[in-house]
Amino acid sequence: KDGLLQKEAEDRLKVYGKNELEKGKRAGIVKLFFSQFKDFMTLMLIAAAAVSAVIACISKDTRDLTETFIILTIIFMNSVGVTVQQYRADKAIENLKKLSSCSVKVRRGGKETTVDSTEITVGTGGVIRYAKSIDVGTVRLKDLCGSDRNRLDAVISEKICGYGKIPQIEMTAIGGTATTLASLKRKMTVYDPKLIHGTVLSKDEIKNLAECLLSATQKERLAMPGMEAGRADVIGGGALLLAHILDRIGTGRITVSEKDNMEGYLLYKTEHKGL
Repeated sequence: KDGLLQKEAEDRLKVYGKNELEKGKRAGIVKLFFSQFKDFMTLMLIAAAAVSAVIACISKDTRDLTETFIILTIIFMNSVGVTVQQYRADKAIENLKKLSSCSVKVRRGGKETTVDSTEITVGTGGVIRYAKSIDVGTVRLKDLCGSDRNRLDAVISEKICGYGKIPQIEMTAIGGTATTLASLKRKMTVYDPKLIHGTVLSKDEIKNLAECLLSATQKERLAMPGMEAGRADVIGGGALLLAHILDRIGTGRITVSEKDNMEGYLLYKTEHKGL
């Protein structure tokens, strides 16, 4: 088939946006350096240096002036060290962001292109045994089906056939859908990554959440304890997708990880001294 027309895909992209981390403008090294002087302790040290300099001028005692230069040297060296650390960290995060979104090839207007996807990866002993991406995700489901339960079931059932045979193993879920469902289960008024990490969601819990979310209005979803505002309109389809995936795998539960593939990549590069 030819797939969606390119214009139709672009129009939907404008409405729902891309399935990726927000990209902010990275501060330059000069701006990072001067931002260190906003720190309270740094300002206190600058004030102490100024007082020391005033005392030195009044008393004409060079020892007080020496203290001023020592304090200023400490401030400068500390600011340089923190700036270099932050610059390297920002650069590493920027590189990791490039790996944070999975993609698959699809057809648009008869031509092959790539879109974001939902991926299942199975590994044992640090070795990947199975990895497969399919052209479906929470935003795309909302785009195609809205909150129509029957339509969602049909589209999801068709799409996840692309996974083929998935090895049975204890599964861990990462990403916004899983963490939001964990937050809803815990009815969190304030999001706490430590409580989210390790939360176990049973298949029945996920199905019940999907039913509740899909039958609720947008206003009702936003009022649910634990709901992330930015996911309120798409989380119902995401929950149903996750439930279907568990059915496909043949497992009754999944563990939520607050970590993601960026941390995994960082750990891998650190262990292999590649970063």
